[in-house]
Amino acid sequence: MKALIHFFLKNHKFTVIIMVMITMIGLRGILSLNSESYPTVDLGVAIVVTPYPGAAPEDVEADVTKPIEEEVRKVRGLKEVKSVSQIGLSRIVIKADIDNYDVATVMDDIESAVKSVSDLPPGIPAPKYVEVKSEEFPALEIGVVGDNQNRKRDRFADYLKEAVEDLKGVLKVELNGYREREFSIYLNQRKLNKFHVGADEVIQTLSARNLSIPAGDLVGDKEQLLVRLDGKTDNVDELLATPIRTNYSGKQVLLGDVAEVYDGQEDAVRLTSVNGQAATLLVVTKRGGADTIALVGHIEELLESVAVPEGLEVKVYFNEAEKVKNRTEVLISNAYIGLALVIVFMLIFLPGKVGIVASLSLPLALIATFGVMPILEMNLNVITICALVIALGMLVDNSVVIAENYVRLREDGLESHAAALKAAHQFWLPITCTAMTTIAGFLPMLVTKGVLGQFIRYIPIIVTLSLIGSLIESFFLLPMRLRAVDSKPAKKNKDSDWFKIMVKKFESFMDVMIRKRYLVAIGFSFVLFGSGYLLFGVNKFILFPSEQTEIYTARFEMKKGTTLEASQKASERLSKQIKEALGDDVEYIVAVSGKSEQDISDPKSKEGDNVGILKIYVTQEASFSLYYTDALEKMRAIDTSYLDSVTYNTVINGPPVGAPVNLTLRSHNSEQLQALSYKLLEKVKKLDGVENPEINDTYGDDEVEVLLNHSKIQRLGLSVGQIGSTIKDLLDGRVISELNLKNKKFNIRLRLRDSDKSSIRNLENIKIMDRRGNLIRLSNLAQLKKKSGSLVIKRYDYQRSKTLTADIDAALTTSGEANKRAIAIFQELNQKYPEVSLAIGGEEESTRESMQSLAQALGLAILGIFGVLVFLFSSYLRPLIIMSTIPLGITGVSIAFLIHDKPVSFLAMIGIIGLAGIIVNSGIVLISFIDELRDESGERLHDVLVKASGLRLKAVMVTSLTTISGLLPTAYGWGGADLILMPMTLAMAWGLVTGTILTLIWVPCAYALLEDFTALFKRALR
Repeated sequence: MKALIHFFLKNHKFTVIIMVMITMIGLRGILSLNSESYPTVDLGVAIVVTPYPGAAPEDVEADVTKPIEEEVRKVRGLKEVKSVSQIGLSRIVIKADIDNYDVATVMDDIESAVKSVSDLPPGIPAPKYVEVKSEEFPALEIGVVGDNQNRKRDRFADYLKEAVEDLKGVLKVELNGYREREFSIYLNQRKLNKFHVGADEVIQTLSARNLSIPAGDLVGDKEQLLVRLDGKTDNVDELLATPIRTNYSGKQVLLGDVAEVYDGQEDAVRLTSVNGQAATLLVVTKRGGADTIALVGHIEELLESVAVPEGLEVKVYFNEAEKVKNRTEVLISNAYIGLALVIVFMLIFLPGKVGIVASLSLPLALIATFGVMPILEMNLNVITICALVIALGMLVDNSVVIAENYVRLREDGLESHAAALKAAHQFWLPITCTAMTTIAGFLPMLVTKGVLGQFIRYIPIIVTLSLIGSLIESFFLLPMRLRAVDSKPAKKNKDSDWFKIMVKKFESFMDVMIRKRYLVAIGFSFVLFGSGYLLFGVNKFILFPSEQTEIYTARFEMKKGTTLEASQKASERLSKQIKEALGDDVEYIVAVSGKSEQDISDPKSKEGDNVGILKIYVTQEASFSLYYTDALEKMRAIDTSYLDSVTYNTVINGPPVGAPVNLTLRSHNSEQLQALSYKLLEKVKKLDGVENPEINDTYGDDEVEVLLNHSKIQRLGLSVGQIGSTIKDLLDGRVISELNLKNKKFNIRLRLRDSDKSSIRNLENIKIMDRRGNLIRLSNLAQLKKKSGSLVIKRYDYQRSKTLTADIDAALTTSGEANKRAIAIFQELNQKYPEVSLAIGGEEESTRESMQSLAQALGLAILGIFGVLVFLFSSYLRPLIIMSTIPLGITGVSIAFLIHDKPVSFLAMIGIIGLAGIIVNSGIVLISFIDELRDESGERLHDVLVKASGLRLKAVMVTSLTTISGLLPTAYGWGGADLILMPMTLAMAWGLVTGTILTLIWVPCAYALLEDFTALFKRALR
């Protein structure tokens, strides 16, 4: 090691070139980094959707869902399989075990399994497989607001879609609330009867008419011609003039005689609005790896250049790039403040040129880290910037120790070259070990499982990279700079030095403490017990607190049978009420009717004309000033008597973790499942602090059952299929043909006009044509019976299931407490219904997995730190003294979260684990110096301990102060607040403050106590 240091000192010009190269590589790395809000995580989720038109939920389950599940369950590496079987559709969500299996392999196997399903009903569309990737997330969400007469709004939205999709970096643009162009044929039942025309006759005629048939080639000597029969129509007038029936006398029945035809739009499946005004929404999804800020910049330029039709308005209600910019600017501002504080403290304790050149270690180590980040496919996001902020203050610790040692050696008379060489070499092993203990504290975070583990994995990686860069810089580059700026003989510091006065007072204080070390040990025991009680007994644990809430949701449900249009009107009314309640704090309210779903993993997801969801986007100022409980209270005070139900929630910042209470009950016994789930629901409703508990049952609209008279049907030569097809064609509509005009595809669809299909009586009057050409009323063929709607069948891990979800009032309870009480109720009921099993999901599952992972990480961190210390001291006892300083940081953490009235969160626990690796550094410095002083001085132990406490006070204070000053700006938001990361930096900053102070007192006392016990043990052995 000494030879390497000497090499870089001797070849100082080469060393300067190395510094320039590091700077250039780092700057190139900074320029190539992409920006995003959160790191990309591998969700390991696939969705399989299979239409089964007209089938009842029971038939969908038996004929589609189960066969697919049976093939999928053969795949290794699955975590859970959920499915929904509803009228005409099967939807299966499959999650891979991302911790123990290769996700790409599992996803490929799932896709292969879905394709291999062979026993699905004939004639249905093939299952559609989609893999959900978090890297392909919405970068921009746009609302085109205005009137949609003649599809004006939808046509412009479609134009925008094509223009945006043409930009590089855009994966796709999804339209929501958009209705495709359609030639709509509305049959008039009265006119059909008048002309004695059946619906089947109209359908057959139009289907045979609207064809395009390639009929072969004409091949001549000089040319070849393609023959094509084109019978397709391209306008409404042609359709109206289409003959349906012609007799021998030439008299015709035209389509216009029995129907109305419009160049219109397809039936709405979703209706959307922005701030209470009807809108078509565009959701722009970026490609994986694309820079969010650059991409959104290109889209904004496009939007500015586009001519918006009169009467329409384009509103960008969600801008991911803006969030990225704001968050990045906040963290960078705090990093700059921290950097300034670090340098100020260095210059206070290391004045002059030495302090300046030592402070250069920080930017050099940071730039080196930036240079490596693109190689490891990292981007600039909340987590990577936070990791850099954490490392900020630690990057100069090594330089502080070496520079201070250099100054001391120069004062002792060594010339600059020798002093620089000795200063770096003398402490290279202890310095390396302090860095390794910090790395050992952070690196085990990589064992954290699930999505949360992927979410934080860059923290240990970046801290490790930056610390390794700091070691290399301080050992090989710093000595050259120290020698270059300090060639004159050093002068001894005067005795009036202010810090020496502080040292003397501290030595006097430590003299007393060491003499009363047993009382100190008792006092420290009480402090640690109290701190542990405050942290784990008084403070609440919430995985991701609802702080800095930017988006709220309002889910509403209306009575069964409510039309989509009525639901949309209700959503617009609710939007206006919410705007009045929250005032200027609201920026946008986006409503979707027809589906209530927050994201793909939403356990409360529902579909139907009578449901919907509102997303309330508050201003950036309101996300800080408006506390989420106040916002929810204001919204819950709104009069919503016109709705069947409405619930308000926050959208938590961070990775998806699910509902606070999410209990899935599963069984093959449907009766026991039904009985237990609703008894559980009734009891959970009575729990304090539990809000909006519900079972995820979804019922379709009330049904009309057609009970056919089979003997009469057979006598008339009809079939069940013919009757069913006619009814379906008239009510739901039948696509006659697909047109392609101006490179746009759309359908010709036939159906009964709305006034002819509004009641059971209308249904009875539908006429079926038999093989003799007679028209027979449906009421003569069947009995019609009204009944309740079918239950949507949900399954979890291959059994039928029901999921109980609930929110919590954070002021009264936590997710853990609510789940614990709900599980106790289930266990009591389970004795009566033993065939029902329980699966815990949502926030509780994420919390349990996270805490288990964090416990493993903490165990590995402690073991790793202890191993490094044993190597350094070649002893088991000395490391035990240093390890005993780890709990001292908990004192500051528990006090900080108590006085700031903040819950302990997942990121706060990450900060505590990282704190373990940092806080031991002060103990290493003290123990190393105590051992060195004992060997050199020969003084009695008490005097050595007092003297060592004073002599290493500066080194301990400076290294701790630089680390703390790097964390404080982010912890308190001096350059702008980011409430998501505040818990982590707050825990580390306060833990270091108390940990450093208590370590300075405890380590000498503990050293003396250890010597007492060693002496006592030796005497006992004699």
